[in-house]
Amino acid sequence: MAVAPIAGPCGMAQSKIVNSAAEIRRRGIGQRPHLDASGSATLLGPTPMGAVGLKRLPPLPFRSCNDHSPTVLESRRDSTHRVAELPHGRLINNVSGMLDPRISVVITSYNQREFLVEAIESVVSQTLRPHEIIIADDASTDGSVDLIRGYVAHNPGWVKALLQPRNVGVTRNRNDALSMVQGDLVTLLDGDDRFLPKKLELEYATYKAHPEAKVVHSNMYYIDPNGRRTRLWADGLRPPEGDVFPEVFARRYPRGTTFRNELVETRCIREVGGYDETLPRYSDWDLILRLTERFRTAYCPEPLTEYRRHPDSLSHAPGPVHIASVTRIYERYRPLLASLPEHDRLVVEKAIQRLLARLSRRSAMEAMDAQNRRTAFEYWAKSLPLDHEWSPVLLGRILLPTSAYAMLRSISREIVGRGSGNAQDGRVEVGG
Repeated sequence: MAVAPIAGPCGMAQSKIVNSAAEIRRRGIGQRPHLDASGSATLLGPTPMGAVGLKRLPPLPFRSCNDHSPTVLESRRDSTHRVAELPHGRLINNVSGMLDPRISVVITSYNQREFLVEAIESVVSQTLRPHEIIIADDASTDGSVDLIRGYVAHNPGWVKALLQPRNVGVTRNRNDALSMVQGDLVTLLDGDDRFLPKKLELEYATYKAHPEAKVVHSNMYYIDPNGRRTRLWADGLRPPEGDVFPEVFARRYPRGTTFRNELVETRCIREVGGYDETLPRYSDWDLILRLTERFRTAYCPEPLTEYRRHPDSLSHAPGPVHIASVTRIYERYRPLLASLPEHDRLVVEKAIQRLLARLSRRSAMEAMDAQNRRTAFEYWAKSLPLDHEWSPVLLGRILLPTSAYAMLRSISREIVGRGSGNAQDGRVEVGG
């Protein structure tokens, strides 16, 4: 169910329910690229790596308006309501009088009320005013919805809300929000992260300075749950830019991850099909792979996002789920390796093997935590031919009695160094 605005008494905005998908299309929400006879998006951008054997994901589908459709809140500004009275309202941006470049910002939310205000305010306070702010909530139960409604009411015509009636998952929630986007460029923000004030200004300047690039990303800070900065993503390293499909496939970026919070042309996301809702993990990586297979990137070295890391983020999904997702992604894009130079192909294959080996050892440790030695040994055995890493501490935990393993680990820590106290036991950090 969608909501269209009508003017209420005293210049206040009220809402009227719109029940038809045709009305949503008439109002221009979620325009789609041209489809060919097969139903796939017409390829308009460059294909630097070719499209050898790649099965394209379909474009973002319209959601039918039924009992499970999200509610869209969009208040209209009354003609008598002055911009000066709107919180943070500006017709012209603060960047040298620059007219609105039509950048849409999507904020996704799920039970993150304690951080959501910071996320929204970090977007509202941008030096380059976004064309629209869409807050997509995935059926939160912690009061987030009331908070979002307040922002919509106080920022009519600028802040919009998409409220899911039931939890649909992060990728479906993102796709639903992307179908509403009316801007020419779009960037996404998780409800517990923050943009720094010049995020849109500097990334848009980078975009204008590199007309060949359709995707722009920047450096970022990691922050802890209390909002304290803990480290820099690209610390002394400049990530690759340009035609970076092999680098993205091999995850040859700082800390073995890929970039995030990118600013991208809206049409590009729609041409490649948006987020794959069938992937339980790594949907960000999958989308970036499809984007960089077709489009060039540009990099801004200024840290412009604060990415919050929670203590339980690494164990959010069990190791086997990670393995299944990585394997699916590898098999999906494996045909493209034939079009790469041999060196790049080998780098990608070895990188995927190392990632799967680390995930297998992680799965082995999880199996031991569940006291399942047989499964743990199977995962350890699977990891061995992938990167030829014996992981003696992990193997000791699997094969030895608990007391003997504790002694082995203590000796291993002594060898590594008393100062480190960090012997490798198979637990690995895995970026999404």
